[in-house]
Amino acid sequence: MLGDRLKEIEISPSISPTGDKMDTVKVTLAVGGNTALTFLGQKEYKERMKLEAALLSFRILQALKYLPIESFRISIVKPYYVKNSPTDSIEEFEVFRAKMEKNSLIQIKGFETVDSFAADSYDSPEPEVLDVMVQIVRTWKVELDELNRVEIK
Repeated sequence: MLGDRLKEIEISPSISPTGDKMDTVKVTLAVGGNTALTFLGQKEYKERMKLEAALLSFRILQALKYLPIESFRISIVKPYYVKNSPTDSIEEFEVFRAKMEKNSLIQIKGFETVDSFAADSYDSPEPEVLDVMVQIVRTWKVELDELNRVEIK
C-alpha cells in the first residue's frame, strides 16, 4: 500500500493525563522515499509532497478504519544532498510533520465513502479523491514545515 514510501509506522495506546492507558490509539506514520532526485520545480515540489502525504494518510487511515484512532501524525522524511558540506553527501531529514485528531477526520466529506485507491498516484487522482486530499491538508495542525528550505536545482 505504501511501498518504498514507508519509513516507519507506529501504533501506540493513548495515555490519559493521569497516566492511564485509554481505549484509543495514536498512529504515527513517517513517509518519504529513497532518492534525492526530483524533476519538479520549487513550488511544485512543496505542493506535491503535501498532496502525496495526504494521499498516503487517506489510504492508511481507511485501511485502519476499525482501529479506535484518537490522533494521527504524518512526517515526511526524505534524503537530500547536503549543501556546503566538505564532502558530497546525502542525509535523511524530517522536513514536514502534521497531526490530525479523530474528530477532524470524521468531518471530512467523502472520507468514509470515497475509495482512496481511485488514484494511481498523487498527481492524477480522481476529482473526488483530490477533494478529500485537499480537505485532509486543511485539517492538519502543522508541527514542522521545512519544505521551503529545500532548494531544487
